[in-house]
Order: sequence, then structure tokens, then C-alpha cells
Amino acid sequence: MVAFRERLDKCFTLGEELFKENGIAHPGRPTYDDPAYYVLADLVRHGISVDPATTSSLVEGIQNTALKAFLLEDLATALYAD
Repeated sequence: MVAFRERLDKCFTLGEELFKENGIAHPGRPTYDDPAYYVLADLVRHGISVDPATTSSLVEGIQNTALKAFLLEDLATALYAD
């Protein structure tokens, strides 16, 4: 489980960095249109099923407000899906 947490953390770090770089390269692009958002959203959906606490913590640590808001929505959907 430790290895999973370390890899998930690294993926979130890289995903957020890519999102930031995409924002510089494509200013004005909506959050939901950024490829890095979709990568992070997939990580949230899959991470929740393995380690909800770590996944939630990583989403809470996202610095970009818009990205964090979208990922929190994905997190809530994954946590409370039927």
C-alpha cells in the first residue's frame, strides 16, 4: 500500500505541474478542457476505490482553485456513487 501511495502522490504532483504548464501554453483554456484535468480525474476515480483517505488528501492539496474545485466534484461523485 505504501508503494501505491507514493506513486499516486507522484502522479498528482506531475499532473498538477502539467496542468500549470498547459495553462501557460494555453491561457484562457477552461479547466474541463485541459488534458491534465482528465488524467487527474481518472486518478481520483481509481484512487478512491483503493485508498480513499490518501486520494482525498491529495485532492485537498491541489493549489489551483479551479482544478481543485473540479477534482472535488469528481471526488464526491466517486465517493457517493451508487
